[in-house]
Amino acid sequence: MQKLKLLPVGSHDFPGIIRGNYVYVDKTKDIYHLLLPGIEPGAAGPKHFLSRPRRFGKSLTLSTLKALFLGQKELFKDLYIDKETDYDFPIFPVLHFDFSEIGHQTSTELSRILKQHIEVYAANYGHIIQDSATLAESWGQLMAFFKGKNQKAVILIDEYDKPILDHITNIPIAKENRDVLKSFYEIIKANDESLRFVFITGITKFSQMNVFSGMNNLTDISLNPDYATLCGYTQDELETCFSDYLDVFAMQEHKDKPALLEKIKTWYNGFRFTKSPITVYNPYSTLSLLTAKTFQYHWFATGTPTYLIQLIQEFDIDVQNIPKKLSINDTASYNVDSMHVNLAALLFQTGYTTIVGVSASGDTLLLDYPNLEVKEAFTQQLIDMLARPQLSPAVTIDDLREALYQNNLAEVFRIITLFFAKIPYDIQEGTENYYQSLFYLIFTVIGTRIRAEVRTHKGRIDALVETATHVYVFEFKVLRD
Repeated sequence: MQKLKLLPVGSHDFPGIIRGNYVYVDKTKDIYHLLLPGIEPGAAGPKHFLSRPRRFGKSLTLSTLKALFLGQKELFKDLYIDKETDYDFPIFPVLHFDFSEIGHQTSTELSRILKQHIEVYAANYGHIIQDSATLAESWGQLMAFFKGKNQKAVILIDEYDKPILDHITNIPIAKENRDVLKSFYEIIKANDESLRFVFITGITKFSQMNVFSGMNNLTDISLNPDYATLCGYTQDELETCFSDYLDVFAMQEHKDKPALLEKIKTWYNGFRFTKSPITVYNPYSTLSLLTAKTFQYHWFATGTPTYLIQLIQEFDIDVQNIPKKLSINDTASYNVDSMHVNLAALLFQTGYTTIVGVSASGDTLLLDYPNLEVKEAFTQQLIDMLARPQLSPAVTIDDLREALYQNNLAEVFRIITLFFAKIPYDIQEGTENYYQSLFYLIFTVIGTRIRAEVRTHKGRIDALVETATHVYVFEFKVLRD
């Protein structure tokens, strides 16, 4: 077998991936269609916004666009945009702002570093910004410079929302950073005629950022079926681009390839960003799986945003209803107000839930966990949130699963007793629902079908647990001192 191309785990540098002989899943067909409205000379450049979860390919998309607009045609050899279109790779000045690399602990720091970035770009293109210039004046000077040279600039903005998301539970800082960003986007809008193309990415669509209400003709493509596969891998891309890796993995797993593909699909596919039933794989988890050849919580392990757990606690959300009873309107409630968070929209945009259906009226998106990785990992996170349990090394969730499937009820209750005994006394709550919620999460994560508050003609069952061979009925009672 020929030597396999390298897998770009965690890499979002398009030139590095191409020059380093890494596997690149060709997304230039989607990218070409992003450019179409502005290809004609003198036409107004398109402006797009894309929301996707972290580590989902947004930064790689921007890196690809940057290389495209810098005219680096050699990097696109044998890709769709070079082989199948007449795009001639014109060169434009490119201004790339990655807010994951821009300090934002305070609004003053955010404003200062943004101005520094503008000054560096100006110097790179042969213009010196006056030291006394404000952020707005610096931007205006640079745009005037390009206009004087009869050039239009390309603006690429990555993780535009990070200065807010990182402080979403600290309202004063989040608000101050939001105001700086609003001013920044107003500056971009004021120089609209000097722009060839604008592409903004982030996790969350904040409704009060002015990037959406203030910038002319900014098109949100986050739920557009035409761009549902711009980020993430389709089933065909997985099987085609990683075929050799799948062959090696199947041999290691002693599975035939179809069986392995079905398991991978269960673990890592299922992300859906449109009403149309188009799903994609999490690219980070997929690449990590094919590298480590181990089914793990690859994406989830890179860091669950702590603000999600804090918000769930703050809103006192019934965890038994996550995500089964969550839904969002495909227009209004898809937006998130940075000062008044819509948790359902935030869980969707961050990738912890995804679209699984559409209401009969067609205007509400129904949500659920996208796949096994997210379901199990997030459920365990919720368990930790409620109880922070520390089972002894000899007792694990796997032990509970094994005992249940062997119908060894004595062992099941022994493990559950140990589990609840580890809940610190200072967070124990004297409510039946508290323990019912924990019980629900535990039995969800071990893979059983569990239903809470099941109504019958004789009353209500607190929890009904089903395995392939048995049905268990549980009743909860809290004994008070």
